[in-house]
Amino acid sequence: MRLLTSILFLFVVWSSHAQFSPQYSQYMFNGFAINPAYAGVRECLSITGIHSSQWVGFEGAPMSDNISAHTPFRKNSGVGLSLFNDKVAQQNQTGFYGSYAYHLRTGENSKLSFGVNAGVSIFTIHDADIVTIKNDAVFQSNGQTFSFPNVGAGLFFYKENFYAGLSIPTLFSSEYSAIRGNELFSFKTNTMVIMQTTGAVIRLTDKVKWKPSYLVKVIPSVSAAIDLNSNVYFRDRFNLGVSYRIKNAFVGLVGCTVKNKFDIGYSFSYPLTNLANYTSGTHEIMLRFEFRQTIPTVNPRLY
Repeated sequence: MRLLTSILFLFVVWSSHAQFSPQYSQYMFNGFAINPAYAGVRECLSITGIHSSQWVGFEGAPMSDNISAHTPFRKNSGVGLSLFNDKVAQQNQTGFYGSYAYHLRTGENSKLSFGVNAGVSIFTIHDADIVTIKNDAVFQSNGQTFSFPNVGAGLFFYKENFYAGLSIPTLFSSEYSAIRGNELFSFKTNTMVIMQTTGAVIRLTDKVKWKPSYLVKVIPSVSAAIDLNSNVYFRDRFNLGVSYRIKNAFVGLVGCTVKNKFDIGYSFSYPLTNLANYTSGTHEIMLRFEFRQTIPTVNPRLY
């Protein structure tokens, strides 16, 4: 297993880029995690925390934590702050991003939001934890730490029962190679992550609503991934859902809402690749608290 961990580290860090982009299964419940233009959309102070343990049972597997808060700000604006900690093998990335969004009314019940974010990531490589055959001196240091700034942008169109967003949460990625002895990061744009998501809320009965959605995640020079999702809401309080990450994983989701203020969600994804031989799957939990009036609304926002 230590050998597999080292191989994972080599794949993620040496031959690619230092910036790790986490994969959240419950993206449809926390648009702010993937799009700065979502700031203020929920029309209240919304605080969300997500923890993801990917590939459970696989030593050195990715783990991600994100806590974010966003709120309306003055007229037609929103602001937000996101803190994150991502770990995979011997690399760790922590940091924060601040966001601002301007909401332009495009119709009687629709708006188009323009958002930007900016922040700093702190990237650490724990060289001493890497197992090598000949105790290579390159990997015997206590660790190396680097920090670098980044910016992102997004668009988000929304109305009562429909939304669509396009975002590039981080415009730059940074390459690092211990093999080449390069201890500096150089900004590159050919591996930026482009995300496009669309969803709708369809009333089936007075007590049941259906919310189909999808997420396309593209890294132009590397790969593309597509998530197809279907959630069913009962009395606007309980939801059950499934997702299919094409050629990658099946995901089951469950959640509930208490007094239109507190939400809890859980998802489990099972890989459809050879990783199924080494892991029992991925677990993710989401908690959200919103500071809003307790008066029941006729059409509570389900995105």
